[in-house]
Amino acid sequence: MFSFLLLAVISEAKFQIGLLTSPFTSQTLKNQLASNLEAVLLQVETGLNLPEPIEIVWAEVDLLSETDESKWQIPSPFLDKGVIVFLDAAFSIRYSSFLADQALKNSYLHVVISRPINTLEDETTYPNTLYAETSFISQAEAILDLINHYSWSNIGIIQDKQINNAQMSSIFKSLVQSPIEVKDQIILDIDDTLEADSISYRLQSTTRDSGARVIVVMSLPSIAAQVLRAADQSVMGGVGFSWILNSDAMKHIGETLRDSNAGISTESYGVLKTGAIGLMATDAIHEMEEPLNTYLSVITLACQGFLSIENPSGTDLFKYILSNPESLTLDYELHFTKDGLKKSTYDLYNIVNFSEIKVGSWNPDTHMFQLSENFNIIWPGFTTDIPNDVIPIIQLGLLYPAHDNEGNELLIGEEIKNGFSLAIEEINADPSLLNGYQIQSIYTDTFLFPSLASANLRSLSSYNILGFVGPHSLELCDAYAAAENSYIDVKPMITYSASSTSLSSSNVYGSLLQIVQPDGLQAVALTLFIQLQGWKKIGVIYTNDEYGIGVYESFLANVGTLEVTISNLETKRVIDFSLDSSGNLSSTTKQSVIDVLGEIVRNQIKVIVYLGNPKVGPELAKVGYEKELHGSEYAWIGTMWLTDDVLVDIENNYKDHKDKIYGVINGAFGLDYRKAQGEKGLSFEASYKAKFDRDYSTLSMLTYDSVYTFASVISGMISRGDDYNSGKELTNSLRSADLTGASGKIKFSEGSNGRSAYGYNIINFQKDTLVNVLEYDPLNPNLFTSINNATILWGGGASSPPEDSWPYTYDCPFAQHMSSTSSKGLGIIISIGTFLFLTTLGLSFFSYRKWKQLDISQITSTVTRSWKDTLVQAQIAVEFFQFVAIAPTFSSLQIVIQAASNIFMLDVMKVASTSKGDYWILLATVCGLCYIWFLLVLLIMLNGEHWLKHVPFCKRMISILNSVFLPFYGNTFFLPALALLLDMFVCDHKAQGHDYVWRDCYTKCWEGKHNTYIVMSTIAIVCYEPIAAYSRPLWQQSRTGLNLKIQPFFLLLKTCMQILLIAIGKSLQSTSPLAHGIVFTILISTFTGLIYKLKPFNYHRCNLWEFSSILAVAYMSFLATLSYAGDPTNVGWFIALAIGWATIIGVSLFIQRKYMPNLLIPPGGSRSKKKIYDIISIKENKDLDESNIEKNSDYKAVDQSSMQAPNNEQEKIDVSIHDNENEAEEEDDEAKPI
Repeated sequence: MFSFLLLAVISEAKFQIGLLTSPFTSQTLKNQLASNLEAVLLQVETGLNLPEPIEIVWAEVDLLSETDESKWQIPSPFLDKGVIVFLDAAFSIRYSSFLADQALKNSYLHVVISRPINTLEDETTYPNTLYAETSFISQAEAILDLINHYSWSNIGIIQDKQINNAQMSSIFKSLVQSPIEVKDQIILDIDDTLEADSISYRLQSTTRDSGARVIVVMSLPSIAAQVLRAADQSVMGGVGFSWILNSDAMKHIGETLRDSNAGISTESYGVLKTGAIGLMATDAIHEMEEPLNTYLSVITLACQGFLSIENPSGTDLFKYILSNPESLTLDYELHFTKDGLKKSTYDLYNIVNFSEIKVGSWNPDTHMFQLSENFNIIWPGFTTDIPNDVIPIIQLGLLYPAHDNEGNELLIGEEIKNGFSLAIEEINADPSLLNGYQIQSIYTDTFLFPSLASANLRSLSSYNILGFVGPHSLELCDAYAAAENSYIDVKPMITYSASSTSLSSSNVYGSLLQIVQPDGLQAVALTLFIQLQGWKKIGVIYTNDEYGIGVYESFLANVGTLEVTISNLETKRVIDFSLDSSGNLSSTTKQSVIDVLGEIVRNQIKVIVYLGNPKVGPELAKVGYEKELHGSEYAWIGTMWLTDDVLVDIENNYKDHKDKIYGVINGAFGLDYRKAQGEKGLSFEASYKAKFDRDYSTLSMLTYDSVYTFASVISGMISRGDDYNSGKELTNSLRSADLTGASGKIKFSEGSNGRSAYGYNIINFQKDTLVNVLEYDPLNPNLFTSINNATILWGGGASSPPEDSWPYTYDCPFAQHMSSTSSKGLGIIISIGTFLFLTTLGLSFFSYRKWKQLDISQITSTVTRSWKDTLVQAQIAVEFFQFVAIAPTFSSLQIVIQAASNIFMLDVMKVASTSKGDYWILLATVCGLCYIWFLLVLLIMLNGEHWLKHVPFCKRMISILNSVFLPFYGNTFFLPALALLLDMFVCDHKAQGHDYVWRDCYTKCWEGKHNTYIVMSTIAIVCYEPIAAYSRPLWQQSRTGLNLKIQPFFLLLKTCMQILLIAIGKSLQSTSPLAHGIVFTILISTFTGLIYKLKPFNYHRCNLWEFSSILAVAYMSFLATLSYAGDPTNVGWFIALAIGWATIIGVSLFIQRKYMPNLLIPPGGSRSKKKIYDIISIKENKDLDESNIEKNSDYKAVDQSSMQAPNNEQEKIDVSIHDNENEAEEEDDEAKPI
C-alpha cells in the first residue's frame, strides 16, 4: 500500500505540477530541491509574468515497502488536486514505466527528470512521457559522427562500469557499421583506477597491439585522467593516435588532469596535457553550475503550455512541448525529439595545456560537425596534422642548430633540416621502406647551447619520440647524452656531425652512434698517404683540444706501424688552443703556433703534418710563411684543415695576410668527406637538387642517411615483432645496422659507436682553389684512386712531391735557404775590418820608420842551420795553409785542403767536426792566450821578468815564454788569432728574423752570451792586435842564433795584407762568394808580385818558396772564382788545381836544384840528431854558443851602439828585450830571447 506525503502545497494556484521522489532519489538532489525549488518557481513566475503562483505537489513514493507493481497507484494528492503534470525524480525505471502507462491512459504529462532513459534495461519511450535528461543515444551518435567526419575506422573503447557509460558504449557499438570497426574494448573497475601501471600494461598488451588508433573514453573524469597518463606511458599518447572523451569524462577534465598528476613534471606530459578531444553537451557547463536547470526548463515549458492552451490536458501539454516552442526566459532552451527524448547539441573541445578549448559543435538534426576556423586542433604529439588511424606513425626528433647562441640563423642548420625532411618524405612516400609505417618529424633547435639540453629533452619527453638524429657537436652530444641518462628509457641518438674519437666509446655513450666517421679514421688516411709518398721523416703538429688530441693519438698508433720518424720533439708538437672573447685565436695560441713551427725550423723538417683544429690553420700558414716553410721543398698535409669555412675565415680575419697564407697552402693537402656514392648517392643528389634548388652538403647527406638507418632498423624490428618503442632494444638493433646509404656502406664498428670507415677525399689546394684530387677508399685494394684524372700540384707549383730530407747536411737550427744577408751585420763587420786595416796601416807606418834603417845581409855562403831557422822555413808552409784557409772556397778541395788549413788556423773544431758550441771554447782559449801574451809583453816592458827569475821554476818558464811563445804567437799565429777574434763580429747573415753568429748559427747576435764574448773579443783585439802588428819586425832582431831574416818592410806589408784579406773575407765570403773571389784574387796576385819584386828573405830558397806558395794560393783563388760560374763540385776543377800546383812545385824544385844551392847545413856538417826537447832546452850548450854562430855568419848585424836610444814609450819594448839579452849573457850564457 502506498503512503503519500505531501511536502509542499501552494494554495489557490492555477499551475499545479507534481514532483515524485523515492528512497532511490539521491539525498543530494532532495536537499537541492528543498533549498532551491522555491527560487526556481519564483524565477519562472517572474519570467513568464504568471497571473497566479505555481503549485508544486511533492510526493515521496515508498517503493521499498510496496514491491507489487500491480498495486502501484498515482499518489492521491495528485488525484485530489487534479495534477496533470508529473515530474518523475523517483529514479526507478519500473515506477517510471508505470507512470508512463498511467499518463497515456489518463492524459497526464509524465516527465522523467534527473536521469536519462535507460536502454540497457529496455526502457522505451511512451506517448505523453518526456525524458528531460541528456540521452546517451545522442552522445553515441555524436561520437560516431565525429569519427566519420575524420574518416577513422580503427576504434578502441575504454569505459568504466557506470551505468551511463556502459549504456553509451552499448549504443555506440550498435551504431558502428563497416568500415568502422571496434578493435578493442577495455572495461575498468575501481581497482584499475588505483593502479596506473595496470592501465598502461593493458593498453600496451591489448589496445596498442590490436591496431586501434582512435580511442574513445567513456568514464568519470578521474578515471579518464589516469587513462591519459597511461597512454603517455605506453607510447599511445603521441602521433598516430586520437583520444576522444565523452561528456562525463570532460566535466572539469583540465583541472582533474592537472591535479591528479601534480607530482609529475609537466614537461613529460603528452596527451595528458595536450591533444585529446571531447564532447560536452551545450548546456553541460550550465547544468554543472545550476543543478536544477532542467527543472527550471521543464516547469517553464509546462507553464507556457498552461498559458497557451485553455484547460489543457496532459496530452495537450505533451504535444505543445514536442513542438519545441521558443522560451525567451531560458538561457538554454530545452528541445525534444518526436519520441520525447531530450534533443541534445554537443560542442567539441580540444584539451590544450590542461584547458578545454571549444573547437566546433555538432548539430543533431544534420549529424554534422562545424569546426572553428580560428583554431586548429592540436592532436597527440603536439601536431596539427589529423591523425591517420590506418597508417601507424613513429616520431623521430632532429636536434640541429637552426640558430647560433645569439639567435642568428645558421646555414648548416638549414642544410641539416633539408636532409632530414627529404629522407622522411621519401620514406613516407614508399610504404615498403617502413612496413607501412610513416615517420613524423619533431624539430628542436639546440641554439648551440649545451645548457639547453635538459630543458629541450623535457619538452620532448611527451612526444613519444623513438630516437634522435643529432646533435651537432661534441659538447652538445655530451650534454644531451647526460640529460638522457636521467630517463628510464634512454632513446638512441645518431649524430651526423660530431666525429670526436671520444664519442666512439660505447661504455661511456651507451645510446649514441656516429653516422659520421670518427676523427681517428682521418689519421689512418693520412698515414697511408704518407706511406704512398715514401716519406720517412716528418714533423707533426696538433692542437690540445679534444679533436686534435683524438686524431694525434690515433695517428701515433698508425704511424708506429711504418718506418717513419717524427723529428720534432714530443713536447714541441702541441699547440695550446684557446679563443678569446671575440671568438678569435688567443695570444697564447698564436705564440704556441710560433713555438711549434720554430721547432719545425730547427729540425729542418720538410714534411709537415697538421692534426689540429681547422681554426688554427690560417694562423699556422701565416707564421709558416714568415718562417719560410713554403715552396717546392716543403709539403703541408693535414686532416680537415682546408675547408670552405677556413677560406672564409682567411677572407674575414686574415685579409692582410692572405697572399702569405696562400703562399703556404697552395700545394697543401687535406681531407674531406667523400661525396655521395653509388646509385643511392646519385638519387639523393638529384632529389636534393630538385627539391631545394641547391647542391647538397656533407651534413645534409649524413643527416639523410641517419633517417634511413633508423627506418631500416625499425622496419626489421617490426617484421620480427621486436619492441621498437624500447630505447635499449632499438639502440642494440641500430648497432647491427647494415645498409647502403647516400654516403656509402653504413655499418658500425663492433664494440664501438663509430661508423666503419668508408673513406675520404684528398683535397689539394691549387691556385687558390680547393680541388678533389684523390679518393681514399678502404674497401678498394688500391686505396687511393684519382678523381677525374685531376692534376696534383705540390708546393711552389711542383708536379712531384718533395723529398723528406735535404740533400746536404747543414748544421744550423734552420734550413740553408732561410739564411740571407743582413745589411746591419754586414755594415758592422765592414766597419770593424776597415778600422782594423787603417789602424794596422798606421801602426805599420810608424813601425817602418823605426826599422827601415836595418840592413839585412844576404846569405851567400854556407852557415850552420839553427832550429830557429827551421821554424822560419816551416812558417812559410804554415802561412801557405793560413792563406788557403781565408781564400775563396774551392769545393773540390774543401775536404782535404781545408782540413789541413784549418789546423794551422787554430780551427781544430772544424777538423774534428765537433759541435758548433765548441767554437766558444776555442774563442775563449784564443782570448786567454791574447791576454797572457799581452801580460808577458807588459811584464817585459816593466822589467818584471828580472824579479821572477829569482824563482827557479819561474826562471825556466819565463825563458821558454820569452824564447818561443812571444814571437811565435805574435808573428806566426797573428793571422789565425786575429781571424778567430774577428769571427765573433761576423753577423752578416740572418735567419728567422734574427742575425746569427757566422761561426755558430745556433747563437743570435747582439744578445745573451754573444754580448759577453763580444766584450772578451774586443778586449783581446785591443790588447793584442796593435802591439803584435807594430812589433812583428822586432822578434828577429835579437842575437839568438837566427840566420834567416825578413825585411821589416815586408813583415809590415804582410801584416797589412793579412788584415785586409781577413776584413774582406769576413765581409764578402758569405754574402757574395764571387765578389770575394775576384777581390781576393786581385789582392793576392798583387801580393805575389810584390814578393817577387821585394825578395823579402835574406836567403834565396826562402824567397823562392815564399813566392811559390803565395802564387799557388793566387792560382787556387783564381780557379775557385771561375768555378762559381759553373759546377763547383766538378772534378775538373780539382784536376786543374792539381796540375797547376804540381807545375808550380815542379818548377820551384827545378829552380832550387839548378840555381839555388843549399847554404844552410846542420851543425857538424851532418843531419842533426837533436830532439825537440833539445831545441827548447835552457841548459848550457857550448855547441850553439854565439861565437860559433858569428864564425859562420856573413850578414852584417847592426851594432847596438849605432841604434838610437828609445825616446818614447812606443819603443820601450825594444829596450826591454835588448836589456834582457845583456842580462842573459851575463848570467852564464843562458838561453836568450829571440
